[in-house]
Amino acid sequence: MSKNYCPNCKRITNHKVLHKKKVSSNSDDDFRWNEEFEIIECAGCENTQFRYTYGDETMAHYDSDGEGIEYFDDIKCYPHSLKGHEPLKNLYGLPLKIKTIYNETLEAFKVKSYILTGVGFRAIIEAICIDKNIAGKNLQQKINNLLKEKLITEKESKRLHSIRFLGNDSVHEMLSPDPKKLFIVLDIVEHLLNNL
Repeated sequence: MSKNYCPNCKRITNHKVLHKKKVSSNSDDDFRWNEEFEIIECAGCENTQFRYTYGDETMAHYDSDGEGIEYFDDIKCYPHSLKGHEPLKNLYGLPLKIKTIYNETLEAFKVKSYILTGVGFRAIIEAICIDKNIAGKNLQQKINNLLKEKLITEKESKRLHSIRFLGNDSVHEMLSPDPKKLFIVLDIVEHLLNNL
């Protein structure tokens, strides 16, 4: 048994290893590395995932005391998931363009492509404006016009402007947003999509 995040249970659970293959460098190689490929199953809900673990001699940092060296591994699970997030249900009600951008943005977020995620959230707002025939020279004017048309509240308008700033930083400055902020933005966007 080993511990792993289960996207069905939405928490870390015990997992059984159904199959495992380990590959590593030869003992006489100058550079030491190892890979582990596993098929794992949640001991609770029986959800199955693929887990890939990689480690090499360069993957080390000092321990909390600053004296000893600790080695670490890079662990990835497939399919990717966002811990604790439940995606929107009933996506068939969304226009195709908005649904496509929403799904692609979630996939970027799952694989930690934070700049693309920020751009994607901004694009969702643009797609909503296109779908609702909202005019404006730029996204700032379009958000203001969404408010004038009473499609959003004043509070939602302020939130959408904050998403616009985050998206602008991502697309124009190539700044990677903080994942914690992206989770907040995801909640705002999903709330907006549910309301519209």
